[in-house]
Amino acid sequence: MEQHEIESAEKHIRNAWIVGIISTAMTIVVSLVGAYNEDFRYSSGFDTWTLFDAALIAALTYGTYKKSRFSALGLLIYFVLSKFIAAASDGQFPFGFGALLFGYFYLMGTISAFKLHAHNKRLAEQESGPKKRSVVFYALTGFGVLVVGLFIWLIVISADGPGTEVIPGRQLKAKYVEFALNKGLLDPEEQIQFWYSDAFSDFTEGFYFFTDKKVVVYNKTWEEPALLMPFDSIQNISFTADPSLLEDSQLFLELTDGTYVNFPVSSDKGGDQRFHKRLRTLWKKAQAAQLTDTRSEQEEEQSKVTVVSYE
Repeated sequence: MEQHEIESAEKHIRNAWIVGIISTAMTIVVSLVGAYNEDFRYSSGFDTWTLFDAALIAALTYGTYKKSRFSALGLLIYFVLSKFIAAASDGQFPFGFGALLFGYFYLMGTISAFKLHAHNKRLAEQESGPKKRSVVFYALTGFGVLVVGLFIWLIVISADGPGTEVIPGRQLKAKYVEFALNKGLLDPEEQIQFWYSDAFSDFTEGFYFFTDKKVVVYNKTWEEPALLMPFDSIQNISFTADPSLLEDSQLFLELTDGTYVNFPVSSDKGGDQRFHKRLRTLWKKAQAAQLTDTRSEQEEEQSKVTVVSYE
């Protein structure tokens, strides 16, 4: 490589790690905003968990700063994957002008890092001959690639997942509502109040929600995957809270036919309490309305006058 080519390569690498710093800072900011703003968190998917994303970007950015070709490649791969995951979730084209600009810097930085590494390797071989890599080097490199690959895989798998907290119906993703409508779990005039899924990546594995009329429990592994329970079929509601991160709280429904149904509700950010409180409020209103209707019918029956005709 000529001197001007080396300078150009180093410039592209510098641009890549500067963009990496910007991306790290932006990820940290939106993660903290998402942690304290529910509307932003549900619409963007950013919360305290995405600080792990920021940590990965920061680590890859530092490696790019040190002119590591694999770190530069990792930044490029992570960037492209994150955009396509967002596109799959939102159904929008993943690359606007800003995204294309970031992608350009990452791509050029990756190409330049590989070129610079090849140049430095040729110079080293000319001075001292080919350098043999030790078994330890290959073992550590393989382990590092495995760890980074596993981390990226977990991010890819969980990025489009249902999350770990209870979601208000008004902030629910459209695809969840469409699924419920298509499966006959939700009537068009109904409004989901709260929704939760304990699935890791595919929400259809199991989810639970209630409207102003009924409770729905869905698990695709069951022979009959859906249970639809109108409020007038529920005799009692009990709740067992579990504030730990490892276990969910449990809601228990006693039905009028003597059977019981229970399902998990995440305690993350107090979602289990909001789920239970709102469900109990709507259920009690439905009970009161039913009791009022029953009394009205009884009073109407009692007020009827029987006319006997004598002929």
